[in-house]
Amino acid sequence: MITLQCPHNPKQLGDTIDALFLAHMISRIESTQVNIQINHPDQNFLNHFVGFGDVIIGSGNLGKVISFNNNTTQGMTLYHKYSSQFQDIPKVYIPQENKNFNLPKKPYITAQWDAQQIYRRPDKYDKELPNKIEQWYRDKYGYNIVRTGGEGIYKNLKNIIYVTSHAELHIGAGSGMLHIAKFVMPVNNIHYYHNVQKREDDKRFPDGWDVAWMGREIL
Repeated sequence: MITLQCPHNPKQLGDTIDALFLAHMISRIESTQVNIQINHPDQNFLNHFVGFGDVIIGSGNLGKVISFNNNTTQGMTLYHKYSSQFQDIPKVYIPQENKNFNLPKKPYITAQWDAQQIYRRPDKYDKELPNKIEQWYRDKYGYNIVRTGGEGIYKNLKNIIYVTSHAELHIGAGSGMLHIAKFVMPVNNIHYYHNVQKREDDKRFPDGWDVAWMGREIL
């Protein structure tokens, strides 16, 4: 067994999903059970959702102990040590629900723009930019748009996962809904929008460009 300690306990949805994703990758590659130490209100549901490895959520240090700080160079190195060994993210099968979600009859795409950190939001400099982007998808491809998350109709995680799993694409900021999308659709179907700026004094961006490294993985 391996214990994956998370001293800077991830609080944001995307960070929590990727901490669990790392635990499942370690479990698969090392062929062992992984005990991850996180504390998130949706941790058990999300662990089941990611679900391709043998991962439990506990508090004691069992077996070999590995530390994962998600916003550090050490964390990035550990994460990519395992993610680089996966050609494709194992996809999650979402069964049909006996529930009326009132989804568009025509093909639709999901969208989320309300990332918590302002630097991740495409509307940082132009408040109408998300609407303009969505209109481009309507005009060029005829898609309907279904927003999820804080600005959308669907806010419950289970419902968001179901709705996203039946979408043609997911578009939006580097936030929680994007991290959900990578488990239910091909990565090429995820269109990631971000304002890129130089931030040479920020240790999180060693090349000076302010794109979070988990977002870089999608790219």
